Amino acid sequence: STYRHMVSHGYVVVSVRNPVPTTVILGDDMCHGLAWLLAEARDPSSEFFGRILEEGFGTMGHSMGGGGAAHCAAAWPDQVAAIAPLHPAPGAIPTSLRAPMLVPNGNVDFTTSPLLVKTAVYDGSQYPKLMPIMAGAGHLEPVDYTGR
Repeated sequence: STYRHMVSHGYVVVSVRNPVPTTVILGDDMCHGLAWLLAEARDPSSEFFGRILEEGFGTMGHSMGGGGAAHCAAAWPDQVAAIAPLHPAPGAIPTSLRAPMLVPNGNVDFTTSPLLVKTAVYDGSQYPKLMPIMAGAGHLEPVDYTGR
């Protein structure tokens, strides 16, 4: 799964789910998760104590979660150092994003089309950014929903 892959490279993954998934709610949930992780990293009784680099977090999500990742980055600009919204739903005002961003999309994504993502998420950011468009990729290609 995507989570296991990230963990295998030394990342700590905080995953959020919400029965009412909007970009704002998911973004707020991500920020709460990051705040919890930061508190744990500073608590001597926590397994995370001294094991988390506090200089900058990254946010990542797919679709509504991608919009949530952007929303959290906009809400926590001093803590979020990188953003990876995958096939994102529009979620934050792009000019409020103050971190480098990777925004992959697929040329056959008819849910969050490359044109929508480019105009609503990508274009307004003034920070380094990259938007690879994957040939033949639809909306669900980059996501492993198996939970393994």
